[in-house]
Amino acid sequence: AFEVDPYTNSSIHVIGTHTLLVFDKHGKEQRPNFGFPIITSFDSNSTCRQVWDQMWDNVNHFVRQEGSSGDFVDSQNRYRRRDILTIRVLNNQGQQVPVFSTEEGTTTSELPCDLDEKIRDALGNDCTERFLFLSLEWNNPQPMEDEGQEEGGSKPSNPEPFVIVRPKAFIAFEDHATLIEVIEQQRAKKNGSKAVTLDHCFETFTKPERLDENNMWYCSKCKEHVRAMKTMKLWRLPNILVVHLKRFEFKHSLRRDKLDTLVDFPLEGLDMSGHCSGLNEVRNSSENMVDAKVDAKYDLFAVVNHFGRMGFGHYTACCRQWDEEGISPQWNLFDDSSVRPVDCSEVSGPAAYVLFYRRRQFH
Repeated sequence: AFEVDPYTNSSIHVIGTHTLLVFDKHGKEQRPNFGFPIITSFDSNSTCRQVWDQMWDNVNHFVRQEGSSGDFVDSQNRYRRRDILTIRVLNNQGQQVPVFSTEEGTTTSELPCDLDEKIRDALGNDCTERFLFLSLEWNNPQPMEDEGQEEGGSKPSNPEPFVIVRPKAFIAFEDHATLIEVIEQQRAKKNGSKAVTLDHCFETFTKPERLDENNMWYCSKCKEHVRAMKTMKLWRLPNILVVHLKRFEFKHSLRRDKLDTLVDFPLEGLDMSGHCSGLNEVRNSSENMVDAKVDAKYDLFAVVNHFGRMGFGHYTACCRQWDEEGISPQWNLFDDSSVRPVDCSEVSGPAAYVLFYRRRQFH
């Protein structure tokens, strides 16, 4: 996974694809695509050398062998990165774009790894819409003079290349939490299920978020506006917990769509200890409502439901009696002037809008 900067006038986004030089049974060269594409970004003031280095930093772990050092990629420190990788500029049709001048007075699509000219100046009119398509051409180097010698000092007639680039390494990935989350969302969408848990809602609410350039934060230490990481934290746990679910999605000033996602929330035993930052950090504070000795579990006593769309609709509520000593198992549905008992299985649904929980042990 790669972190991409927001779309701004000061950044260029890169989409890079991998090709590998291979030979068919007739000895003809071919360059099939392989591996996952690269999506990354860099400052538009970056030089060609810096862009080359950044692309290498994103992919060198696929090929760098243990024991290699500096500019070398193999364990014996014989082959440098330029021996196995060439980066070329493409257009959106996948065709090479010769924009870099050579010493011979011609032009080439190959991105120079030692050129300190700004990439935007080199691209000129081809630097449009802040997107750059690159082809990463990989080669397994041929053996050196003292490699692959047969007994008696002679070299084999058809020496095999020294294998550094292994395509399987380019499709390997770690089970990062964000990747697992995306895969689960895709599977749920494919299976027609859109349910999420209330715990997942809390985790998403407290997940760190990088501010974009339109919402930069002023750092009092460096005296500059920076794209800081914003984190929402639940610091205190009250006796009565009110959870307002986001049921309307802003589209534009005249439209807000209703979200009917089913939120799976527990009727009994909602454990908030994992979502409260104050449990371990300020447990000794007299002003704090969090006490490590007090159970952080909650039981649901009311749900407000909304049916309809933004601006109009109908509200109902499911409630049960409670006090500081306990809570009734009997649920009732309140629908205008009508009140009737309901089974607990009817309390949870996609219309749930506001949840009311009571702490099992008041503090």
